[in-house]
Amino acid sequence: LQFGFPLDPGEGLCRGDSGRPLVTFQAGVEPFYELVGVSVARRGSCGSIDYPGIFVRLEDYNVLDWIANIMTY
Repeated sequence: LQFGFPLDPGEGLCRGDSGRPLVTFQAGVEPFYELVGVSVARRGSCGSIDYPGIFVRLEDYNVLDWIANIMTY
């Protein structure tokens, strides 16, 4: 997955951000955030508008149950 949203140059993935979550907001009667990816790479300078962050789509790897089991709230 590639993700980029250049509102502010300099915002986005930087060195040390591997594992950073990518979430989407699901509105409704009981709104929630859904984890859809984890950052794995960046190219260019931090938050470069020319290069989107690269994420692994978690649903492709059957790890969401494992993550939910080890998370503490």
